[in-house]
Amino acid sequence: MRRDLNKVRHLLELLEKRADEKGMSRQALTELWKESGKSAVPPLDTPEFSYLIARTMEAGFISHGSHGFQLTWNGHEWLDRNRKTNF
Repeated sequence: MRRDLNKVRHLLELLEKRADEKGMSRQALTELWKESGKSAVPPLDTPEFSYLIARTMEAGFISHGSHGFQLTWNGHEWLDRNRKTNF
């Protein structure tokens, strides 16, 4: 599977906008991903979502605690640097 940095940014932005101080559950994040991707070309799918979750955790951009997923400091920094970049 190919890493798409525009979709990485989209995933991080979803967490930034919607996660509370405890984080966001995988189910809620998956539903939000699918809903936000209905107009994307091609549409955002679940296997790609799972892949991006694993890669962003591996990169240290997101973490998963007892309440769900959250952006890490590095995730916020990456997002701030790349918010307007078109990869």
